[in-house]
Amino acid sequence: MTHIVQKGETLIQIAKKYNTSLATLIDENNIKNPNLISVGSTLIISEPDQKIISHPELTPDNIDAKIEDFLNFIEGKKLKRPLTSLGRDSVKLIFHTCLNSNVTDLRMVAYVLATLHWETGAYGQKFIYEPLPEQGKGKGRPYGLPHKKTGKVYYGRGFCQITWFDNYERFTKILFRLGYEVDLINNPDLALDPKIATLILVIGMRDGKFTGADLDDYFDPIKSDWFNARKIINGLDKAVIIKTIAEEIYYILK
Repeated sequence: MTHIVQKGETLIQIAKKYNTSLATLIDENNIKNPNLISVGSTLIISEPDQKIISHPELTPDNIDAKIEDFLNFIEGKKLKRPLTSLGRDSVKLIFHTCLNSNVTDLRMVAYVLATLHWETGAYGQKFIYEPLPEQGKGKGRPYGLPHKKTGKVYYGRGFCQITWFDNYERFTKILFRLGYEVDLINNPDLALDPKIATLILVIGMRDGKFTGADLDDYFDPIKSDWFNARKIINGLDKAVIIKTIAEEIYYILK
């Protein structure tokens, strides 16, 4: 890129503006006297190097400790009560599915868990961290009516409340490709099985199967976009709340 020198500007001011160093600016523009720059002259500005940051990972060696840290935080500080045995087993299943699905960046794991926390506990559900049917089972919503071909009602089920026939059909195909013969089309309640619910949550968020946005879109070696990551599931609905939960979990896990 280039910069046109304005009246009153100094090289130091220009360097700071473009997040580069004075030495780099002088060297790239072959400036002999830094105190003598002409108004209207054109300076070449190189793109600043973006710092690649290494983020902590979930590994086979640390997974048990990370699970214990998470459960201690959730039960001891967040909920102030123990999870049910199913809830604890579901948490362990989430961690192991993340590891086996190559979702090992702990920022991503934290955001998956924050999504789980919100979707299963947002409305005061007693059995938080367990796969749940949507309250009201779709009553009053277009997807709450029996499907004209199957007669089934495709209301929200599982950890992330998948709805609509198309999503049940999509995940039936995805799971089949992964080696699971699970017919969610004719038996949508299978989405309440913890193992199936976990695969839908983790694979869906990893590969962008809910909205087209995926975890890699918001967490990479340079950026951590906790707010916009909500678009993976449901636009920006409750994005601030889930961002806060995810950051809390990440602080514990890392």
